[in-house]
Parts: sequence; C-alpha cells; structure tokens
Amino acid sequence: MIFSMSHEALSIRNVSRDFHHGEVHAVRNVSLEISPGQIHGLVGVNGAGKTTLVKMCATILAPTAGEISIASIDAVKNPERARSGLGLVLGGDKGFYPRATVDANLRFFADIAGVPYRDNHREVARVLKLVALSEKGRVKVQELSRGQRQRLHIARALLGSPALLLLDEPTNGLDPEVALEVRDLIRVVANTGVGILLTSHSMPEVEELADRITIMDSGTVQVSGSLDEIYRYAGVEQATTFSFLPNAGFSLDEFSALLDGTALIVSRSVGSTWFITALWKPGTTPAVEKIRSYFTSHGISILEGTVTRAATLEDAFLAISHRPQKDGRA
Repeated sequence: MIFSMSHEALSIRNVSRDFHHGEVHAVRNVSLEISPGQIHGLVGVNGAGKTTLVKMCATILAPTAGEISIASIDAVKNPERARSGLGLVLGGDKGFYPRATVDANLRFFADIAGVPYRDNHREVARVLKLVALSEKGRVKVQELSRGQRQRLHIARALLGSPALLLLDEPTNGLDPEVALEVRDLIRVVANTGVGILLTSHSMPEVEELADRITIMDSGTVQVSGSLDEIYRYAGVEQATTFSFLPNAGFSLDEFSALLDGTALIVSRSVGSTWFITALWKPGTTPAVEKIRSYFTSHGISILEGTVTRAATLEDAFLAISHRPQKDGRA
C-alpha cells in the first residue's frame, strides 16, 4: 500500500499514558506533528517518556488519553490498519533469519507487510537499492557487517512504502564511519517523502539530521521546534569548557556566584578528568579571563587549552535539563 503524502505522516494530539492504575504518568499531554519528508528528533534523559511515546506511535501501547494518527489513519481506533502505514527500526543483530539470504528475508517480510505477491520482487529490489545493498541480495544475513545489517533493518521497515519511519537509536554501537553512512541513508530516505521520528542519545546526530526537535522530561514536552528555537528557549549562545584533575578543590556555588548569573555552570567527569562548562546567556561576553584568574588564585591548574565556541544542541539540552522544576527538581 502506498500512502498519500498530502497528509501529516504522524499527528499526536494531547496524548497521555498512565501505568499502575494511574499512579505513574509516563507521558502527559504530548502533542507533535511530522510532515512527509521531515525528520523529527525526540530527545530526553532516561525515563523522560520517549520510549513509551514511540511504543504508542508504533501501536504497541494504547494511550490512556489523546489521539494518534498515521497518514490520517486513526492509530487508536484502527491500530492494525495504521500499522501498515509505518516502519519500525530497532536495529541490532536480531530480527532476521541469519542463515537465509538477504533476498529471502525481505521477500518473507514483504509478505507480512502486505506487499502483493506480483510486486514482491520489485519491492525488494527497490528497498535494497535505496539502502545501497543491491549487490548483497544472495548473501546470507549472517555474513553482513554490522553496518550492512543496520541498513537491512531500514530496508525491511521501508517495505510497502510506509508514510512514517520510527528510528530508535539507529547508530547505537556502530563505528563512527559506519554511523555516518547510516545518517546519510536516513537523510536519503527522508528525501523520498517518508516522515521520520528519530530517538537518539547522540545529540550531534539529532543536531545534524533533525528538521525539528522535541525535548521531553518527566513525560512532558519541555520545548519543541527548530534548532534555533531550541537555543532561544534554552537561553544559551556560547559555551566554554575547562578541564581539571579530580583533586582540584573548589566550590561550584562560589564559581557560579563569580559569574553573577551570566552563565549556567554544569560539570561532568570523563575517566579521571573533570570538566566544567560555562553556558553563556545571549548577549553576554564570556568572562574567560575572570575565570582563569579565579582558578589561579585558588592554585588550580587547567589541564587543556580552553576555547569558547558556539553552543550545540547538547549545551542547550544541558541548560534546559538543569533548570529548576516546579516540584523542586533540578
């Protein structure tokens, strides 16, 4: 079945999902839309509600309240019909018959996807060409590289020309070079008119691919929009990161007070090194020398050269996630 591209690939309106007899609110009043050919990035910390939302979009879970439609098909009232309009990519090494060929696997899944028998061969050839695996049709799946298997997962999801593709961590565990190839493929797929909902813990990946981004926390949408809109909401334009040995002793509160509200301070450790990043508010001149003087006066050595750079999606995400919440969380 080929779906019309004149409607939204995905429409979510005021969707909520509760568990344990309403005691746990996993998703609360979430709305978003994905147009044909648009890549929508969905990010948030673990437990933010992303997985629950994706499961509802995949018709694996039914919402407690709200509406979900896929290519104008009501996915709550008609989940089986709506399911034929979407492709789900979970990735990994499972999901195929390893000793069967690529062609045999895809012909089998084409039948499941409802592709007419007379179109089976043509449809398998189409998706293999799209993911650059045309020459691997007679190769057993177990002989494919990990990157090729990931492309095969995408090919499987595209059988039947779905309007919507759900991508969950599509480059997780892949080598950087292979991950770049998969990202290029995702953009190619979007350019064919398929709407894509992308969940990823890789902020650079979302920043590179997504036309729009939704940031979730505690089951709710914190902000949704273009990258520029995310930056404006986060209130961060530039960032400066300093690194230290773990025995460097100073007070983060005192350090923050030094900047007098011109930046948000976040810290993290990588191995045996500590990093502190100043996320500068718009219109603020980064007070790098003031910071250096502070560390010098406290006998603290900075490990590496410090560079002030333009803010990234990861910086914006940190700024948003470190805001005090209504319930007192930070």
